Amino acid sequence: MKRDIAIIGAGYVGVPLAHVFAEAGQSVVLLDVSVERVTAINRGESYIEDVSSELLAPLVESGHIAATTDYDAIRETDAILIALPTPLSPNREPDLSIVLGAVRKLAERLRPGHLVVLESTTYPGTTRDEVLPLLAAGGLRVGEDFHLAFSPERVDPGRTDWTTKTTPKIVGGLTPACTERACAFYGQAIDTVIAVSSPETAELTKLLENIFRSVNIALVNELAQLCDRMHVNVWEVVEAAATKPFGFMSFKPGPGLGGHFTGALAQGQPHPSRRGCVQGGCRRPPGIAGAQADRAPARGGGAGQLPRPARPRAARVRPLVGGPERLGAAGRLCRDRHSPLGHRLQPPRRGGAARGRLPQRGRGRRIGERPRMEALKGPPAVGQVGLGYWGPNLARNFAELTRLVWLCDHDEERLRSTATRFAPERTTTSFEELLADPAVEAVVIATPVLTHFEFARRALQAGKHVLVEKPMALTAADAEELCDLAEEQELVLMPGHLLLYHPGVVKLRQLVDSGDLGDVLYVYGNRQNLGQIRQDENALGSLGAHDLSVILHLVGEEPSEVWARGESFLKPGVEDVVFCYLRFPSGKVAHMHLSWLDPHKMRKMTVVGSSKMAVFDDMELDRKITVYEKAAWQPAESYGEWQTRTGDIWCPKIANDEPLRLECEHFLALVRGEGDPHAAARDGLAVVRSLEQLQVSLEQTPA
Repeated sequence: MKRDIAIIGAGYVGVPLAHVFAEAGQSVVLLDVSVERVTAINRGESYIEDVSSELLAPLVESGHIAATTDYDAIRETDAILIALPTPLSPNREPDLSIVLGAVRKLAERLRPGHLVVLESTTYPGTTRDEVLPLLAAGGLRVGEDFHLAFSPERVDPGRTDWTTKTTPKIVGGLTPACTERACAFYGQAIDTVIAVSSPETAELTKLLENIFRSVNIALVNELAQLCDRMHVNVWEVVEAAATKPFGFMSFKPGPGLGGHFTGALAQGQPHPSRRGCVQGGCRRPPGIAGAQADRAPARGGGAGQLPRPARPRAARVRPLVGGPERLGAAGRLCRDRHSPLGHRLQPPRRGGAARGRLPQRGRGRRIGERPRMEALKGPPAVGQVGLGYWGPNLARNFAELTRLVWLCDHDEERLRSTATRFAPERTTTSFEELLADPAVEAVVIATPVLTHFEFARRALQAGKHVLVEKPMALTAADAEELCDLAEEQELVLMPGHLLLYHPGVVKLRQLVDSGDLGDVLYVYGNRQNLGQIRQDENALGSLGAHDLSVILHLVGEEPSEVWARGESFLKPGVEDVVFCYLRFPSGKVAHMHLSWLDPHKMRKMTVVGSSKMAVFDDMELDRKITVYEKAAWQPAESYGEWQTRTGDIWCPKIANDEPLRLECEHFLALVRGEGDPHAAARDGLAVVRSLEQLQVSLEQTPA
């Protein structure tokens, strides 16, 4: 069935738009990557607050609204609206990868006569500088063969006095013909359409609206703190000021900026639901207005007092590994805090006469250019090779954290399936094609272990930063070659030792470093389960890198003596169970029990200290770390005899952050120049060196 309109993105903007146009008699198809959303819409079931199922179902039954995951549905439509999220990157800059990925797919199906309108919140210049080149690459001319415009969404979920239909619509086209056609299109369903001179004007209009709201909410929240210290009722102050009939707009104290999809972010929904976008998604600590909460007027809840309804859940902000110590010595800025422009500010002057005028940096270069907001350099562009067992987890995180430019895998079906879920800008079965793209700054390698060294070496030689799954090589010589190459090229090489980013292991290291356990005597790890049985690598190679990386991390030195013993019960030459022993120069010892042929599923690391003992148990849901006040001691009255003492057992609170997310965030931070770019590689080399020594010992086991 031919449709009049295609809307890419079946979210809080797309579904109300579809409803409004369908009510006006147009036939609409909603395009979304989420199969669950598409299925729900085609059943007439709404998950959007502003469009109930009672409103949606009759339009679906009459054929006015349908949904699909197939981009080919846009070929025969007359107008295409893009209503996709622009989430914030770790640097709090708008990430356009989702939008541009959709535009690339649209460009393959663009035909003469199409009208394309971008509705996603973004920075000025996006429509002209980012979207237009992709659409015009096929030779069609904007304003003649097809029309392109920007029209910002102005949705306020839950509001009934101003809806998608009644809220005035701003439209700015690339050419007068584009503006005219876009205005006529929206005029079919929207009560009031306002034309502006350019897409840049429309884009900046949206930002002004968001900035106005954000600044005023921040102002009234700061006022709430001041009123609390002065014992003044902030609600009374705001209501009194609101009696002025001009020059004042009332904003009420609340939990922060909020944003339509703050709660969805916290729930980790797929990217069409994410709304950590340019207009906010930030919340203040609960204490900001909490002290004034009892003074709030009884009438009206948060939804009635905030300009936009506050959501009950806030998006979590996960700290990078390394914590807050990156705050500059001057204490003036922290680059990863809420000010993404901070690191571009000029440093304080060291002396001299006061400057008489503002600096005119880059003025000559900008003369003659079209006025626009200069964006910061975007988030690091990442390409990933390998989409097997672990690869999709990495792809998910990098798609959410930065620009996932390439996905690469030799299996075309696997490549197609993963690309549908995470919407990379491009896909390929050729690693060389990925490396040849100058836009790619970093490469993630999640291929079989045997290929790690070769893929990492080629990526480093191509000038790319590298995150490679563990171990980064099978031999110490190969690992050392990679480390040397990374240091020569001044590139980041980071092996993916996931457990080092587990909040439980981080806490265990803190207990060791603080001396709370006393002197560490010995450490042992248990990694056992029934399966997953490997055919091409033994239990040491498959499981040992996990616990070995943690042991070396806790002990802080490489072993001076190692031995390993194992047995092959299922396949000759592939050990199903391995026992390892390590002795360190300081006198500490460690051992590991590794097996995929065991009735117990265990992932434990035990540290025995001279004062206390601690256990990290990854199989526990709530008690990841348990500290035992147990030890041997020599009381004076025992005349030198050793006795044991037993005290409290306690479990410190451990954050529930995803270790893989923390690992990916740390890698991106290193790529941005934060922290030692070579420390992770040197630690990974120590792991490979110890694994190699253990394997040699294993092969020398007497028959």
